[in-house]
Amino acid sequence: MEFSLLELRLLKEHEEIDPKHVDDLRIEIQKNRYVKPIVVDAKSMVILDGHHRYNALKKLNARYVPAITVDYGDDSITVGHWREEYKNITKEDVINAGKTGKKLPCKTSRHYFPFENEYEVHLNELL
Repeated sequence: MEFSLLELRLLKEHEEIDPKHVDDLRIEIQKNRYVKPIVVDAKSMVILDGHHRYNALKKLNARYVPAITVDYGDDSITVGHWREEYKNITKEDVINAGKTGKKLPCKTSRHYFPFENEYEVHLNELL
C-alpha cells in the first residue's frame, strides 16, 4: 500500500458511474477543496474504489488524483457485490473490465481493504 498523486490519464475504470453523483461530488469538492484518495491496483492501474471521485476531478480539470495503490493480488483485499446479480464477481472480472473498457454497471463491485482511508488532499495539489 502506497499513497501518491497519479495522473488521471493513466487510470482505467471498471464500472459505470452515476452522472448526478459525480456532479454532486464535483460541487462538494469545489466547496470544501479537499478530496479523499481513490484506491488503485498498482499493477494494472485499474480503479478499485473511487470512480465517482475520479470523474468529479476530471470535470474539475484536475491533472492528478490522490490514490492509494495496492497489490490487488493480496488475499487481505477482497471483492464482494452491491448487486445480487453480480454476487459471484471476482477480482479477475474487475481487472478484465478495466483493461478491456467493457465496464460493469455502476456500484457492481464492493471492495474490502485492510486499511482505513483517512487521507485528504487539497484540490490545489491536483490541478
